[in-house]
Amino acid sequence: MKRIISILLVFVMALCWLPAMAVSADETPSITVDGDLSDWEGLPTLSVVGSGDWEGKKVTIYGILGEDGLYLAADAYHGQFINDGPSWHESTNFEFFINKNGNGDNQCWVSAQGMSDTNTEPAKSHDKMVAKMTNEKVGDLNHTTVEVYMAYADFDFLTVTDGHLRVGVAWKTLGDICNNGEAAGGGNDVYWVPKLTWPSNADKAFVTANGIFDRNGEPAPCTHENTEVVGAKEATETEEGYTGDTKCKDCGETVAVGEAIPVKTPEPAPKTGDVLNVALVLSLIALVLSVSLVFKKRTIHE
Repeated sequence: MKRIISILLVFVMALCWLPAMAVSADETPSITVDGDLSDWEGLPTLSVVGSGDWEGKKVTIYGILGEDGLYLAADAYHGQFINDGPSWHESTNFEFFINKNGNGDNQCWVSAQGMSDTNTEPAKSHDKMVAKMTNEKVGDLNHTTVEVYMAYADFDFLTVTDGHLRVGVAWKTLGDICNNGEAAGGGNDVYWVPKLTWPSNADKAFVTANGIFDRNGEPAPCTHENTEVVGAKEATETEEGYTGDTKCKDCGETVAVGEAIPVKTPEPAPKTGDVLNVALVLSLIALVLSVSLVFKKRTIHE
């Protein structure tokens, strides 16, 4: 009996220990570090979106606290992709700073340095960091994605306080400038830093289990880049139609309200009198032609 109780106690203690064990990135149920950002859809983001001379350039930053560690991602459309800089920061890179208990900064990065056709793995700041970077040409721009996973068990500065980590983010390629960011006071800069954040001070963004938020703990306003028309219908002879509302596929907000389309006016049927009149005219034309032929024949014979 004592032996059975001892075995049960050991079993219960093992179950209690399981939640505290580190989970590897491969076992993550929600986010997979593979360069495909589709599993981030629906989460809050921070972004820099270029305008004017920088139309088309943008970077979207994602972040979330998993049960096992910190996940970050960047989705950038930018002018230059540099993978042969003499150092990591002179190549295209995603840089982030993480606080430890709100004090100090731990600089981390993922860089394109050394990436080539034969070597697709990016350079990174820590060996235990799991990172994936992809790049492809889209028109005149480069489309680069980065995904990062850092296990709590592997980094002592990943200390979650009050359900969040303070993380500063910046996208950078030397010589590749964009506007509308936090860097340079919102001016033009090679550091693409989302507004209301800053990479390496107390104004860093908040990363929680629900996503990434600005320094005020607020989600960035949606830019409504992905829209669709809903509720559109054609008008009939008995019912009005509707042009449809334009809704944002990302946040669900109605961007533009549609307009009613008037009921179709039925095509008027030809009146009986009109049909008879046409027939009468045609008959008269035929009669005139017949009479003309008769007179022509008589003239020839005479």
